[in-house]
Amino acid sequence: MTMSKNLIFSIDIGTTSLKAAIFYYDGKIQKFERYSYDKFSITWSNLHFLNDFYEYLQDVAIIAISAQSPSIVPLLSNGKIGQPLFYFQENTNLWHKDCPSVFLPKAAYHQQNFVYEYRATRCYLSFGDYLVYLLTGQTWTSLPQWDYQQSVWTNQQIARYNLDQEKFPPYLLANQTAGYTQEKLTCPSGIRVLGSTYDFLSALEGLDALHPEIAGDRTGSSLGLNFFFTETDMPRVMKDKPLPNLQWNIYCLLYTSDAADDLIG
Repeated sequence: MTMSKNLIFSIDIGTTSLKAAIFYYDGKIQKFERYSYDKFSITWSNLHFLNDFYEYLQDVAIIAISAQSPSIVPLLSNGKIGQPLFYFQENTNLWHKDCPSVFLPKAAYHQQNFVYEYRATRCYLSFGDYLVYLLTGQTWTSLPQWDYQQSVWTNQQIARYNLDQEKFPPYLLANQTAGYTQEKLTCPSGIRVLGSTYDFLSALEGLDALHPEIAGDRTGSSLGLNFFFTETDMPRVMKDKPLPNLQWNIYCLLYTSDAADDLIG
């Protein structure tokens, strides 16, 4: 081991497992581990997985995080958390007409169905930003780029939902510094932690699939198929997620990979 801080620690919070890897800047993997859990669990938040990487963490320069979305956790004023709401729970959304946010419908559901928790909620965090908070003590709303604001939340949308503005942390771009690891953790303090990003986007970037007329297959516990266009007159065949520099991202999400045969066949 060297002391040159030449390693990156990448953490992905998936639907049914957390994946963590230590690798060099040239992409060579030093260590990789996968930790399975029930899809309704957030046991990853106990941070026990850090113990398996401790011997390498002194040489880590950056921690990068991606996570399932749109899933949120209410961070309460006492430091504990309320009821997590997962992206695959379609019945935990209260949609507002002409409001494209995919996170606020879950916050609105929480406000209506967990009244006392809502009153005690300090802020709402995506799963990725909750891990950022656990590592650094800082609260942010991470964005891959500014174009994503309408799909996350804006002050106008928050007001439309009649939610409290102060429960939504300020924006931070995913490539910016969110904070540094705290001394109380089972890892060295002072490691730079970046803002989090979305698992679907990081997977597509890893595939180098963010190009027009390229199809991306991101198979995990769920199967996601993406096809990209730049034509502004492309009809809305299916739902679309925002992507950098592309007007259209037509996608299909199957909640179990076993269903892929039905789609492809």
